[in-house]
Amino acid sequence: TLGTTPPTPIRNGFCKGPLGELVEFFRAGAASIAKRGRTSPGDKTMLDALLPAVDAMEQACAQTQDVVQVLAAAYQGALDGVEATKNMLSRKGRSKNFREKTLGIPDPGAVSVSLIFKGMYDSVAGQ
Repeated sequence: TLGTTPPTPIRNGFCKGPLGELVEFFRAGAASIAKRGRTSPGDKTMLDALLPAVDAMEQACAQTQDVVQVLAAAYQGALDGVEATKNMLSRKGRSKNFREKTLGIPDPGAVSVSLIFKGMYDSVAGQ
């Protein structure tokens, strides 16, 4: 579902070029996931890692055009989002039936998002 929403203009004037396009690619993907999944931040889904990753990527992009640093920030943002899901009640997907039992457990979709960003970072960082 990533990339099925048309790109939107860059939200700030500092993140331009290929990195700005990458930020908008992921932001559009997040919007598409939210729409199709009828979910929003805090529902304990992959969005809870994807949106912090995109926000961190955008902030880093405003500071540097170094793709390694931007993807490192995105990966860290995703990890922060994964950690935050441990304190959320599942409201969507299969785990919604387990509500309180999911406390303390990271959302699997959020973990998968963090692994995507880790793979991207590792690839460009030569790790």
